[in-house]
Amino acid sequence: MHTGKQNEKLSEMVKRVEKDRSEGKVAPKITGRYIKYHPMPKEEFIEARKKLNLSQHEIAQVIGASVRAVQTYEQGIVEVPGPIARTMRLMKDNLIFRAIMLEDFMGDSSRITSFLKIAEKDIAVLRAKVKELNEVEVHFKKTMEMAQNDISQKAISLHV
Repeated sequence: MHTGKQNEKLSEMVKRVEKDRSEGKVAPKITGRYIKYHPMPKEEFIEARKKLNLSQHEIAQVIGASVRAVQTYEQGIVEVPGPIARTMRLMKDNLIFRAIMLEDFMGDSSRITSFLKIAEKDIAVLRAKVKELNEVEVHFKKTMEMAQNDISQKAISLHV
């Protein structure tokens, strides 16, 4: 039996998860005592594997599945299970997790070279975004200066 305080905490957690899910955030589904993560659509699995620059055989080794299982995921015959989906999403989006997984499971430092190439591409994309944001900031500052000058000129003309 849960105490009143435990029930409150569980209720709060369920509400938070339901809110995240309603807002479109990836949130775990709660089933009993266990948390079941959302399965991954085949397109997302394929995209993640290609971003990681791994063959079906290699990704099978990394996630601890058979090559046949990877093929069934990619063909859409079977949904990618939640824990594997979570691992794939982490490897795709988190550079540090990606490096650790590839090095630990592949035991092949040449894969780290491949990872570094992917990281360089990610860094190049981030640099381009930063440059774009800097340009937007410069444009915004110029626009603000022009607006302030325009306001000052109008104020001066009203006083004259």
